[in-house]
Amino acid sequence: MRKFLYLFAITAALFVTEIAQAQSADELVARIGKFFADRADGYRVRFVVNMEGMDAQRGEYVVADNKYHIEVMGQEQFSDGLYRYGVDGVNMEVTIDRVDPESRNLLVNPLRAFDFGGEAFEVSVAGESDTAVGRAKVVHLVPREGVLDGVRRVVLYVMPDDGRPVELLYDFNGLELSVQVESVEKLSAVSDNKFQFSAANYKDYEIIDFR
Repeated sequence: MRKFLYLFAITAALFVTEIAQAQSADELVARIGKFFADRADGYRVRFVVNMEGMDAQRGEYVVADNKYHIEVMGQEQFSDGLYRYGVDGVNMEVTIDRVDPESRNLLVNPLRAFDFGGEAFEVSVAGESDTAVGRAKVVHLVPREGVLDGVRRVVLYVMPDDGRPVELLYDFNGLELSVQVESVEKLSAVSDNKFQFSAANYKDYEIIDFR
């Protein structure tokens, strides 16, 4: 009987720990969501992309409501909320397509890059780790089928006090891509011109329209 009670106590303790971890994971995801929701009228994110065999690439994106503008790896992409415009200065091309509102890919739809809520991910807290800006929570996110094609897992480092993300590690079936978030700046006003496309500005470019 004593042995049974001992095993029961261990099982109960593990169960409580799992519940607490699940709650803290949900709380962290909610905190991240609130961090960006509080800045939804306008914010700028500066980041650095690192991947094996590639030089570090600095980039930034600006979001205002349902519009965005992103520059990284020598390319530019922006959206007026309805269409997505990709500008390739090397090949002198502009690609126009409809926005995929469900995409959570940072380089495709930064509006939802930090949207980890709902049923899109299996979320768990994997402890803490020191970062350049302080002690951060480590969150493991396993995307459900169709959420982030090709991504097996995302490891997110987030400041527990305010929900500010400081780094993401994307595991593309063994190939790791790191996105270090250097800063998130709230903007008081963003000109709509940043998100608008004018063919007159790209007279020498080939326009590829998938609309």
